[in-house]
Amino acid sequence: MEIQSAVTSPVSGAGSCKRGPVPWQVYPLGLGAAVAALYLLTMPSGVGGAAGSAEWQFMGKVWGVSQAPGHPLYIMLSHFFFLLPFGDPAWRVNLMSAVFAVATVVVVQRILAGLLKSEMIACGGALLLAVSQIFWTAGVVAGVYSLDAFFVSMVIYLIFKWVDMRRDGKEASEIWGRAASRRGNGFLYAACILYLVSLGNQLTMLALLPALVFIVLKADWRAAFNVRMILCVVAGLVVLAGLYGLLIVFTSLPSPYLETRIGSLDDLVRFVLGADFFTRMFAGGARGLLAAQLPLYIKSLSAQFSVLSFVMITAGLFLLASHHGLKVRFLVIYLVVDFVLTGQYAVDVVLSGQKAFYVIPSCVALAIIMGFAVGVFQVSGRLGGSARTAGSAACLAVLGAIVVNLVFANAPEMLEGQALAGTRSVFSNDVVDKLPHGGVILAYDRENTALFFYRMLGEGYGSGKEWRVLQYSCWKHEKTDKRGIDPANDAATYDVSEVSRLLKGEAVEWGPLTTEDTRAGRHEAFFFHRDKAIMDMAGFISEPVDLKGDGDGKNRYGGAAVRLYRIVGTVKGKKPEEIIRTYDEGLSLLRRGAIEEARKIFQSLLDECNPDFAEAQFQVGMSYRGMRNYEEARRRWKIVLDLIPGYPPALDALQSLPLPRGQSIAEAGSHSVE
Repeated sequence: MEIQSAVTSPVSGAGSCKRGPVPWQVYPLGLGAAVAALYLLTMPSGVGGAAGSAEWQFMGKVWGVSQAPGHPLYIMLSHFFFLLPFGDPAWRVNLMSAVFAVATVVVVQRILAGLLKSEMIACGGALLLAVSQIFWTAGVVAGVYSLDAFFVSMVIYLIFKWVDMRRDGKEASEIWGRAASRRGNGFLYAACILYLVSLGNQLTMLALLPALVFIVLKADWRAAFNVRMILCVVAGLVVLAGLYGLLIVFTSLPSPYLETRIGSLDDLVRFVLGADFFTRMFAGGARGLLAAQLPLYIKSLSAQFSVLSFVMITAGLFLLASHHGLKVRFLVIYLVVDFVLTGQYAVDVVLSGQKAFYVIPSCVALAIIMGFAVGVFQVSGRLGGSARTAGSAACLAVLGAIVVNLVFANAPEMLEGQALAGTRSVFSNDVVDKLPHGGVILAYDRENTALFFYRMLGEGYGSGKEWRVLQYSCWKHEKTDKRGIDPANDAATYDVSEVSRLLKGEAVEWGPLTTEDTRAGRHEAFFFHRDKAIMDMAGFISEPVDLKGDGDGKNRYGGAAVRLYRIVGTVKGKKPEEIIRTYDEGLSLLRRGAIEEARKIFQSLLDECNPDFAEAQFQVGMSYRGMRNYEEARRRWKIVLDLIPGYPPALDALQSLPLPRGQSIAEAGSHSVE
């Protein structure tokens, strides 16, 4: 049987906290203020950040359609944050994440206060969530995840309140009749509507549905089958349908940014139900789920708190089962279903080195369990006053140590992200400034695309120029027909034909950008060093464009890691296919040991096609290394690093050379571009 609440005031939200000399409201307000201050101090002011935040920093302003399922609720709310009269647009949308993250922490505190009957320990338990790595990260950058966590916490809070009120009502009904047993159903109705609305932000909220059905049927199945409940479901579905209907409206406006164009109800259904969330499920079967996905999923969760997390979770589950059996079963069902539905995505991002933001809702549930675990002395009715006081002190000491450890462990990463966002802002501004009268930026990946779309659409930076962004997937997609090209030649497998069309002034597919191109004729195109190997192989001749320095001769965007190029022409007399096949012929000779013949082939590409052909220069260096002419090989690879700063194959090759007599590793093997 669950412990009866000591305080029944619905205003407090705790349902079990004794009033003391300090009003209960002080604790959640103080907690919220502290967490808000922490997040504001570590919140980036510039564009970009984790979780693909650059895209979310302009989507709401332009009423855009993002990746499936569209996240219409997030887009609508972020639009209103754009209207704030202070801060940069990127900062305002970051602020939205912070607001909902702080609200989530406060709601978790109210849930724990209701379970533990201790406001102070509930604050400590909620702080575990606030300073965990992934939740903190999502709480200071734009993205749908903190809003998702807020909905999870609110639905759990409301449903737990309803369970407590149902229990109290049943006891009262023995004295006051059946009407008393129906009190508190408002919490259930509110949870129902809020849950359905939350699906307009993230479809991962579906993981909460089985747990909700279970707890309602176990607590009072009759409450689910009455006219008011049906009306609440209908109202929630109408709001949800209206939210997704906005995507059709955005397309018809049209928005300047549409990743998908949704012109009909059929398009909308296919777009929402065709999301990766559904199509990627159960690909590896039960064995893959347990053997491959579960270990990495657990790793991504446990890394958020501390090494004590497993012990705390186990203890919390045991204690909750002893005192709040129905609630712990609700949480366990949710965690299991959430893992099954989102585990595949979480594993993919962990393997790729990204943060598994999809586990954030699970972190909310685990924080509740862990917060209950450290309050063990507070839920034991057999302890006397002195023992209870000592137990409370021990709980607070453990919580304080864990929270302080997490703050010191995660704060440097948050500050580094803050500095990186500032660097991105300076970098993107300087790139646009360098466009003489406009031009086209060839983005090299999704993050880079979103960065410059934000500058164009979110801020209108460089509005006096005619400049545009060509999404990376429009011009840098892999060819399906290799036409005999060596598959190992990665740079040669990309189709950059759209770039040729762009330079000729022909119409191109701009991707999600729908704003009208007012420039007629030839466009100037600019790209970044990461793509120079591809552009050289495709027969484009380019020249570097110097960006601003910080006064001491060094690049202020990360040393030698950034360079902008302008396409100035194409190779005369040779088509890209001829260049690629000549290059592949040289590779074949090099593999067979015909080193001198290979060197001549690669040198011919430099002499006849492009003296700045970085890949050909690299292979000339490889040829000289094969001939044991290490000095010439080193010289060639340093030329490559001048052409493509930080090019990994050239850096690795330099490290592989024997040191010249009398030189250090730093002098002979390293190279920097200033």
